[in-house]
Parts: sequence; structure tokens; C-alpha cells
Amino acid sequence: MEVRQTEQVGDALRQPRGVVFIPDVARISVAAQGLIVRCLQTQEERPKIVVGLSGGVELARSKGTLREDLLYRLHLAQVDLTADGMRELIAQRRAQLAAEEAARKAEAERLAAEKTAQLKASGISMKSSRMRSKVAPRATSPKVTRR
Repeated sequence: MEVRQTEQVGDALRQPRGVVFIPDVARISVAAQGLIVRCLQTQEERPKIVVGLSGGVELARSKGTLREDLLYRLHLAQVDLTADGMRELIAQRRAQLAAEEAARKAEAERLAAEKTAQLKASGISMKSSRMRSKVAPRATSPKVTRR
């Protein structure tokens, strides 16, 4: 999710997953930058936060448009993609996460099939939640009017 305005920051940071991209962190308010700091400090499940900064760190610091505590937090998590082997390491990690997710899905499907087989063996049939029950249309009765 791309965040370009201060009003969008709070909603974006409440997501437990995903990526929040802020193209120029110095253009959002100091209060919104405080929300980012708080999110980085306190939320265990949070989106990945990617921030850009036009003009450089020193310029933003001298203008007072970048919080020092946010700069400190971002500096701790800085990743240099030009470092030897970094791109390969990231690619390996993504492949590992994809394999783990595929294994979790396969296990869930196996358990669901096993549970369905157990229920079927016990005489209980399961219908898919996607199936809609068919209800016979109601017979229309002639109108009865009282005189």
C-alpha cells in the first residue's frame, strides 16, 4: 500500500501483513512519523515498512521534517542491496518462505481430506459451504378475501 498523505498512515500501519511504501517520509507530518516509530517499537505483527527520502537525511534533519527517533529506527533496519550476496540471500529467504507456505497449505488440505473421510466413514455427509441448498418454491395459493 502506497502512503502519500498523513491521513493514510494510521490505517496502513494497522495491517498485520503486507508492505507499506512511503515515497517521501519527510512530507508526512511529525505526528504520523510518530505513528511509524510506535508501530516499529510495539507491534509484533506489522507490515513491512519501506520509506524513501528525497533530498537526503541531513537536509531533512536540518529542516526539522524528519524525527530523530524515526531516523534511528530506520537506520537500524537499513538494508544495502548492493552488498555482496544480499540479493541472493533475499531470494533464498523468499524461496524458503514460499516453500513453507506451500507445505502449510498441503498439510491443511491433507487434514481436511482426512477429516472428510472420517466423517464419511461414520455415515455423516459433508456438503461444501459453496453449495447452496435448494428450496422448493412455495406453492401459490389463491387469494381469499372476506366479505
